[in-house]
Amino acid sequence: MVSFPALWNARPEVFAQAAARWEVFGTGLDARHDDLTRTSTAVGAGWEGSARDAAMAYLSGIAERIERARALVEQIPPVLIEHSAIVESAQEQLRAALAATFGTPIIVGPDGSVRIPPALAAVVLALGGPVTLAVLIVRAEAISTAIRAALRAATESDKRTTNRLTQLIPPSGPQTGTSGPGTTRIPPAGTSPQRVAQWWAGLSPADQYELIHTHPEQIGNLDGIPAHARDEANRSRLPRERATLQAQATRLQAAGAAGDPIAAAQLGQVQDKLRALDAIDNTLTRGDRQLLLLDTTGRRVKAAVAIGDVDTARHVTVFTPGFTSTVEDSLPGYDADLRLLREQAQSESQRFGDGGSVAAVTWIGYEAPQWGEIADPGRSVISEGQARAGGTTLGRFLDGVDAARPDDPHLTAIGHSYGSSTTGYAVQQAGAVDDAIFFGSPGIGTSDVHDLHVAPGHSYVIEARDDPVADLGRFGEDPNQLDGLTDLSSGAARTPDGRQLNEVTGHSNYLAPDSTSQYNISTIVAGVPDRAVYGENSGLGDHARKFLDDTGDVIGGAIRKLRDIAPGI
Repeated sequence: MVSFPALWNARPEVFAQAAARWEVFGTGLDARHDDLTRTSTAVGAGWEGSARDAAMAYLSGIAERIERARALVEQIPPVLIEHSAIVESAQEQLRAALAATFGTPIIVGPDGSVRIPPALAAVVLALGGPVTLAVLIVRAEAISTAIRAALRAATESDKRTTNRLTQLIPPSGPQTGTSGPGTTRIPPAGTSPQRVAQWWAGLSPADQYELIHTHPEQIGNLDGIPAHARDEANRSRLPRERATLQAQATRLQAAGAAGDPIAAAQLGQVQDKLRALDAIDNTLTRGDRQLLLLDTTGRRVKAAVAIGDVDTARHVTVFTPGFTSTVEDSLPGYDADLRLLREQAQSESQRFGDGGSVAAVTWIGYEAPQWGEIADPGRSVISEGQARAGGTTLGRFLDGVDAARPDDPHLTAIGHSYGSSTTGYAVQQAGAVDDAIFFGSPGIGTSDVHDLHVAPGHSYVIEARDDPVADLGRFGEDPNQLDGLTDLSSGAARTPDGRQLNEVTGHSNYLAPDSTSQYNISTIVAGVPDRAVYGENSGLGDHARKFLDDTGDVIGGAIRKLRDIAPGI
């Protein structure tokens, strides 16, 4: 049974929009079929032999698949439109039932149950008598009946629509056509990136193209798929995601204007998501970008944008930011920081390394804690919950970058603040990371560096002076006190070739251009760690900890001496 909250918050316009998109897709299939027909004619003219016959058979096979797909596609829009109308009608019935409670003591619960509190029923009985109470009870029963009818109509339509679509679309999924016998399924959620990569490599180019354009919401976010395919799929989704959110905002504005407090609260969230899409669009217009993740579900939009070609770059780095980071407010700025970091790493690689190209990814693929969530135990910045969950997702992303390529790129995971904790949890799960750098870190999710799936000597920490977060040790031991992590300097220094570098202080400047920390990160990313400036940096918390440790040693020594003098102490 469809629940009361599900029907109340349903967006029937989404089904109508989906129907329109399927109609557009069907029109596109007609155009592709016409293109193939013209191509077949051109191929067949003036060409003889087995190569011609093979080419004609290949084109004919694709044309047949398009015809089958078109026959299915044209049956989908009417099903979705009918479901949209039924859900909208059920919602109207639900609203009418709720409106009938206004001015009465009748209460509708969150689950759709209808009741009259006994205390209020007693008041009605005392003031209006038994007849008035009986009328009120009849009204409550009518409201309950209307709510149940609305929920039943939505449930029946949901089941009917599911069955009809299941019958239309073969359960085995899209046909493989010329790629071989049988059918192909898109790997389900939870499939390892390595197996996804093997599946994708076994598809023909025609199958890959078809899946990118018929299932972009799955292909775009599937770890193990090459970056260029994910980018193409995710970019194609942007207009549709925007249209869906705009329709939702319009509906919530109308509901909020009518006095619905839930709608008013939800509207701000939808508007933030639209701003996130604006930020993604603006970032992509900078050129040489790849959209490797686009997820509009949840409270906030998640996204990952690469600078450079992740499929071919010799060196790839993935940056995860921390507390208060969002796509709408943070992506453009971090993308600018990563552009400068990439340029610095590229220079190091060309001048002193293997000369390989560099790609840099800003990964905001988790919902980083926000100020407004500080009191939420599951989402607060003082809780490990979001870091652990984000670490699992980030770990799969990192493994997917590696698995999607035939070669083995040099992969560096870097994280700042709470994002360094997320990175720490990710590197405890991912096996593809070659180097990891944690800066401004409140902890990396462990107090044992051997938990990181990184070769010894390839995990680094940077702590700036006057960075209180880096001394918290909230998620494991304070990283710059952790055996096995190599300290990279954040103080003023010179590069081996004499360039002056600036010290960084505080919590937020680790990626500042011409800084020692940014330079050091670039050398690790470029695969030239011998060019880095090493050196431990201690903050106030480290000095306080040392003072307490030293004081404890002094007191302990004094007690031992007293015991030597007076054994009874």
